[in-house]
Amino acid sequence: MVAGALQWKHLCKLRARGPSPSEAEQVERLILHAEEAEADIVAFSRDGDDEGVARREAVLVGVQRARAGLSKPLAVVGEVALPSLEGWILALLGQRGTEDMTPARARREMENAGLVLKSTASVVRVVERCQDLGEVPDDAKGLIRWRDAAQAALAPSPGLPGGS
Repeated sequence: MVAGALQWKHLCKLRARGPSPSEAEQVERLILHAEEAEADIVAFSRDGDDEGVARREAVLVGVQRARAGLSKPLAVVGEVALPSLEGWILALLGQRGTEDMTPARARREMENAGLVLKSTASVVRVVERCQDLGEVPDDAKGLIRWRDAAQAALAPSPGLPGGS
């Protein structure tokens, strides 16, 4: 059951004083929202854009700091999509080398594949057609990490209905 959804741009970024929150602080805020919603899992992805490595490090820091303050366990499925979400969509189509693309090239490749940019319906069709996430190229490391974390988070737990 989905307990809630929030677009990244709707995480509060303004402060009365001082600089806007860092990427790590935004991740912490997202995880706090999930805890307040009494979720068992929080899942997200962030475009790497031109800050992929730095953004990934910030996400890891934010997850670590947030977990330290949680009152109960919460599975976190979060990853930075390199170079952007479009790269992950191309990987789902079987294209190799997507993490090494620029965001502009990933967008061009999406258009070359006949997909409409920024179209949720177009992206959903690709995801629905990808029958086996084990078939994504092995160089789509971020997508593979996200997939593995999601599978672990969604696996039945011992002692729960449907668990082993």
